Amino acid sequence: MKTIVIIPARMAAERLLGKPLMKMKGRSIIYLCYYNALLSAADKVFVASPDPEILWEVCKGGGNSIETSGLPINGTERVAEAARTLQLAPDDIVVNLQGDMPFFDPEIIDTPIRLLKAMNCNVTSVMRMLLKKDHNNLNRVKVNIDEKGRAVSFSREYIECSYLHIGVYVFRNSFLQRYDKYGLVAEERSQGLEQLRTMHMKEPIWMSFVESRPVVIDCKEDLIDAQK
Repeated sequence: MKTIVIIPARMAAERLLGKPLMKMKGRSIIYLCYYNALLSAADKVFVASPDPEILWEVCKGGGNSIETSGLPINGTERVAEAARTLQLAPDDIVVNLQGDMPFFDPEIIDTPIRLLKAMNCNVTSVMRMLLKKDHNNLNRVKVNIDEKGRAVSFSREYIECSYLHIGVYVFRNSFLQRYDKYGLVAEERSQGLEQLRTMHMKEPIWMSFVESRPVVIDCKEDLIDAQK
């Protein structure tokens, strides 16, 4: 059983065009994300993209990349396509790591991997304490959990007792491929949150808690703050 991190990336990011190649002290966001992921316990790390300039950015630095089609409508679908290209086994573990995090502690990858193995489940994700300044920030997704630690809701709006959701999903490859075949659902479309398809499919998302707070680049203001 292999554990593979796949970072989906594309130039046409809705809130910040060309985001993956934007620079942080001479290094691109996708470069920094890729090399931080190498510090995790995963067996291999790949960037999956339909854009030649992103693929070249990764390859010229000695990284691994996978060219995908323009068909995926979200990052998880792109990761599923890349997993098929890699011919991963049904029981292999696939980490969907969002490509807009230039700085993070590898615990955001390793912690949900450990949880998936311990629970023998199909999907895990990551959360941390929600700061008051993020309550009304629609770019910061909130998650509420039940007493067992399973997600019961994801929202851009603040709900009491929410945690901050971090954009890392760990899948058993067999479920990842089912997710891809299932297709877009109404909740996913209305809120722009790909994890709502998993919720619609009635598959539990087990949440792991981390202390660290990754730097996430959602918009131009985030980029400016991170560059500082």
